[in-house]
Amino acid sequence: MNELKQKAPLEPGVVLVVEDDPVASLCLKRCLDRRGYRILGPVASGEEAYSLADENEPEVILADIGLPDTDGYEMARLLHERTNAPVVLLSASKDLKREIQFDPHAFLLKPYDEVELTTAVAGALRRYRLEKGLLSANCHLMMVKDELKRSNRELEKFAYIASHDLQEPLRMVSGFLGLLNRRVGDQLNPDAREYIDMAMDGAQRMHRMIGDLLSYSRAGRPGVTREDTPLDEVVREALLNLTAAIEEAGAEVRGGDLPALNLVRGDCVRLFQNLIGNATKFRRPDVPVVVEVEAAKAGPNWEIVVKDNGIGISPEDCEQVFDPFYRVQREGPAGTGIGLAVCQGGAVSLGGRIRLDSTPGKGSVFTVLLPQVDGSAKPIELP
Repeated sequence: MNELKQKAPLEPGVVLVVEDDPVASLCLKRCLDRRGYRILGPVASGEEAYSLADENEPEVILADIGLPDTDGYEMARLLHERTNAPVVLLSASKDLKREIQFDPHAFLLKPYDEVELTTAVAGALRRYRLEKGLLSANCHLMMVKDELKRSNRELEKFAYIASHDLQEPLRMVSGFLGLLNRRVGDQLNPDAREYIDMAMDGAQRMHRMIGDLLSYSRAGRPGVTREDTPLDEVVREALLNLTAAIEEAGAEVRGGDLPALNLVRGDCVRLFQNLIGNATKFRRPDVPVVVEVEAAKAGPNWEIVVKDNGIGISPEDCEQVFDPFYRVQREGPAGTGIGLAVCQGGAVSLGGRIRLDSTPGKGSVFTVLLPQVDGSAKPIELP
């Protein structure tokens, strides 16, 4: 082989050399030494190679396939399985056996020059370190993912318990304020009565916020059973829950054909209940409320559209409305700003996503992209 003076790599690799020819072994050792590699061997048999591989951590296997009394291909395959190191195969025969049960990094036909050899070894070393780095990153990612799942479960549990436990002292505050107002309200001056009214209003708003926080903590919680459910049934259930709000607003809800999807029924009911409920709440004065619920295929998925003719949302608010407790109209209808956050969490828990297109003064269009189970679609039968 031609002898070339080359700089050693910044991080020398570990190369296991299996070669039974003493002259070839010496040439390989000199060539790799000049490149700064740490050499295991050279050894002349499979048993010696297995022993070195088990005791060390080779990053590249450089193996002659023409060993006496040893199947060189099988030895290389076993070494690769034991170490996961890329293999560079050496052979004096042009008739290379290509169909083997692993993926060697390179074949080199003897006689080879130093550039050819070092290029193959350097490429194998880069491959090994990239694969090892990727494996390490994936392991770390899985650990982080598991930790996030555990942390999310704890946070959901904490939010539910905290919200639930806050209800009792709040009921006590509201109860005593009401009792105080009934017993001595007519004896108080106007300022004192106003203060009691403000305190009771604050308690009621806190009660609504806690209730919405409970809904938010439930949306997308793990361990809930998914089932194939016709969306027309889900929308009907949401409309029944909204009967009073729909009647008060004089709203008309129109429905198209909706598919059956694999979903968490409760999350989906809350999603439609919030979207349709918002349409009845944020309506334009003297304009009859009309809500349309439709579905259309979008590749392998379904797009479920909820369209209203309400007051609309400005473009700068369209992204933020999905944040918990964000309210576009502070002085508008009563609300906590959690409804669309629940919708977002519900859509994600169903394996989909939600987007908003809106024009102030003309209405909003919420599009929920959900994964398909089958192509069936049924019309909504309104209650």
